[in-house]
Amino acid sequence: MLLLLMLTACAQPPAASAPMAGSGEVGGPAPVSARSLEKWASFPVQADPRPLVLFGEPVSIREGFTDGDGKVAFAEGRVDADGKVPPEAAEAFEKLTKPGSGGPRLKVLSARKGTAAFATDRGPRDLPAWIFELTQTLGPVAVLAVKPDYEAEYATFSAKVSADGATLTVMMNKADEPCPGEPRVTLEPQWLESPTAVAVGLKQVIGPVEPGEKGNCAHDLALHMAEYTISLDRPLGNRVLVDSGGNPIPAVSS
Repeated sequence: MLLLLMLTACAQPPAASAPMAGSGEVGGPAPVSARSLEKWASFPVQADPRPLVLFGEPVSIREGFTDGDGKVAFAEGRVDADGKVPPEAAEAFEKLTKPGSGGPRLKVLSARKGTAAFATDRGPRDLPAWIFELTQTLGPVAVLAVKPDYEAEYATFSAKVSADGATLTVMMNKADEPCPGEPRVTLEPQWLESPTAVAVGLKQVIGPVEPGEKGNCAHDLALHMAEYTISLDRPLGNRVLVDSGGNPIPAVSS
């Protein structure tokens, strides 16, 4: 597999660790490598339709609950079908319940087939779903009615793809401003391409030490983000965009 390592202006890997106040220590992002692409080596980029890469759980509840008891009951899987779940929705309903859960239960008011928005590596998509109306909720609960081809945790970073697919604008970590007596750190984008995936990350460049003596200057613990622009060797297409750990990043049209 030919891997094209390319460096230029923009991208970002998992969060870089923040230096401690006045310590002069510099935490670095994980580098992009061939291992970043390994788990996607067999991704079928030629498949039509493109395989579904789902973020998070196949259950979507967007409007919350009428009270705290309802929220706890839902989290603990205390949901009663109450005779309102048709046989064809039984598998979807199981995703709302947990074995052995006791105590007061939410009750199903209705169940119907429809569509709902779910997070994927190509942004939110309306997908077939079972829509359940439950007691103590402020809106419907949707359960994905199709099996995703791949499942991943929610991504920290995101990307926009140009109309021609060859330019990525990736939101990733931004380097902290140094305190006096600490080196100035610059984060430069790097990426690695394969026929099935593109891995993006950040390279840390350590610059000169800022003038002055170390004092009580402190770094906040907030994760600061910035946009990085990456020009790919060829359009992203159906390839999976991932971080240095191989975790998918959502990529949507700009």
